[in-house]
Amino acid sequence: MKPICMLLVMIGLAALGMNAQTAPGIGVVPVPVVVNCDQGQSLGFATLAALDISDVHIESSLFENSAGASFREGLLVGSGHVTMQTTTVRNMQVGIDIQAHGTVDIQSFNSYFPITFPTDVAIENPAGTNFNGVSVRDGSELHLGDTKLRITNSGQPFGGSTAGVFVSDAGTLTAGANLVISGSQGQGVFVTNNSHASLVGSSITGSGHGGLVVANLSSVAVGTGPFTQISGNGTDLFCDSRSLITGAANIANATTVQCGNLLAGDTVPVP
Repeated sequence: MKPICMLLVMIGLAALGMNAQTAPGIGVVPVPVVVNCDQGQSLGFATLAALDISDVHIESSLFENSAGASFREGLLVGSGHVTMQTTTVRNMQVGIDIQAHGTVDIQSFNSYFPITFPTDVAIENPAGTNFNGVSVRDGSELHLGDTKLRITNSGQPFGGSTAGVFVSDAGTLTAGANLVISGSQGQGVFVTNNSHASLVGSSITGSGHGGLVVANLSSVAVGTGPFTQISGNGTDLFCDSRSLITGAANIANATTVQCGNLLAGDTVPVP
């Protein structure tokens, strides 16, 4: 994270999140920012908050809750816009919480320094205390561009709404081949409550419960391109009677399916 980024963050912060006094590494050279919740480097439950229509760039950073204790969110984005690359969020109960019409783009950028590959964003949960890798709710949006979002060991063994990516209440997920969810203890991607997700070439594997779960007037469109890999989950594909998955022909290796509204193409036959 660079100095101009910190100024933008501070403009939009409430009384929680990171401040300049607890952000070692900020300077005029591209050095990492490391924020550790265990060392008092968080003013509230969220390590960093982007609020009130703030615009924030995050790169070369680590947000960590070493032991996974208490309740912590890596990023809270409410009505703000965040662009991320080359960042790890570790052992947070919610890795990225997007709400109140906020937007997060997982995308490389060279606004301050040249791009250095790989630019992956990783949400890791070795402590096993995570509930959602990313939560997208209240009309908010998560978009994946040319940067991978890797989510490992998310969710909880009881399943429920715990997931790698949880999309709810008119939320939107747009993911291409750069969404990789592996080993979720709960669901892989859970889309519910009048929400929508688009997948092309994504990978959702090894979830303890559902791989792709769609419920309560929601829909998922799996587009043409690289096959979307959904396999090795407790149930690979699930939808309830009021929800829909389209583009099943573009899904590879899904063997356990519980979805009565599963269309091979984009729509039912039309005149």
